Amino acid sequence: MAAEYTITHDKGTTFKFHALYKSATGGAIDLDGQTARMQVRRSPDDTQLVLNITGSGVTNGGSTGEFSAGAGVGGTGGITLNGSNSGAAGTTGGIYIEFDAVSSSNVPTGRLFYDLELVDGEEVTRIIEGRFEARANITK
Repeated sequence: MAAEYTITHDKGTTFKFHALYKSATGGAIDLDGQTARMQVRRSPDDTQLVLNITGSGVTNGGSTGEFSAGAGVGGTGGITLNGSNSGAAGTTGGIYIEFDAVSSSNVPTGRLFYDLELVDGEEVTRIIEGRFEARANITK
């Protein structure tokens, strides 16, 4: 069962998130050979995406805020597995997620939903999920 965590993010700023994935006994889990994906949507059942973040990059909805899978606007950032809190490789169990301020500014304000999954071959493990609260920026 995935852990639940609410992310609160200020639109128009660079997003950085770091977590350590550990076993029930507290040991860091080596994520070598796995990939990760994180999606943000207006509701868990919405077919449109707000953000799609993987190890190879970030896609956002541009001026409309939403997009269909396979479409969207590219941004910078992504997910680094076995990464440190600065995104550098070398921290066993580390999951570092980052995306740029432009992608962030295209996220609709308000309550959204996300999950983060690890993929190892055919096995998919959802490790964290919850609300993604996007707060409006005043300075534009």
